[in-house]
Amino acid sequence: MVDMKSNVLIIAGMHRSGTSLMAQWLNKCGLNLGDYLLGSGVGNSKGHFEDMDFYQLHEAILSQNSLNYRVNTNDEIQLSEYHKIRAESIITLKSKLHDQWGWKEPRTCLFLNSIYKELLPQAKYIILYRRYDQVVDSLYRREIALTKKKLLLFSGYFEVLKKNLIKKKIYSNYLETWIRYNLDIISFTKEIKKENFIIVNSNDINDNENNILYYLINWGFDISKYSLKNIYSQKEFNTKNVEIRLSPNKKEDIEYIYNFFETNNRNIKFL
Repeated sequence: MVDMKSNVLIIAGMHRSGTSLMAQWLNKCGLNLGDYLLGSGVGNSKGHFEDMDFYQLHEAILSQNSLNYRVNTNDEIQLSEYHKIRAESIITLKSKLHDQWGWKEPRTCLFLNSIYKELLPQAKYIILYRRYDQVVDSLYRREIALTKKKLLLFSGYFEVLKKNLIKKKIYSNYLETWIRYNLDIISFTKEIKKENFIIVNSNDINDNENNILYYLINWGFDISKYSLKNIYSQKEFNTKNVEIRLSPNKKEDIEYIYNFFETNNRNIKFL
């Protein structure tokens, strides 16, 4: 545990689940979400709003384990003493610089139990979730766009990526990642106080602006009101229907995740 007096907010959620929108909005409200932020890119034209310190830390840990962000439920992530101390140093530095601060970086979900539960026991959390088919479709379309950009001269390979056989394999891989991130989130929330987190369906962000601000203010964050409608864009949440063949185990995992999130986000819907 880090000896600190600052108020800390962690925005957690699977990739393509509205975390960038949430971070952009709260940044506009005056909450420091990183001294150096990851800039814009394919799929995030307005910026990722990811704290580079945590982004680089999480990437380094995954790389050390020969993994990337597309982990699945069978992947084990080992933490070295070096990376534990590095995480503690980052938190200590930011707490000295800011009375209130936070960050958004989707890979955080993979380290909630192993790092942040111990180092930041009093932190508050906004947890975002989104349907698996919407996330998978968004990730796939981003991958196609990235591939097209990187391999512009190799249009044949780009077309191969879009064929059904490869598409279905990519869908399946992204679904595995969606399950892993969300199971890790659920496991973590069962270990912390319920009053320290809220769960928001990403499709309901625009309707819950006042409720989210209510929680932040009651948690002690000094923020200004900035209309979410100024930056919200429905087209960023538009998706196409995707077909994924689900095994019984995957169906069970998906049902469990949906039931947990839908049950536990009621406290924000009915304030």
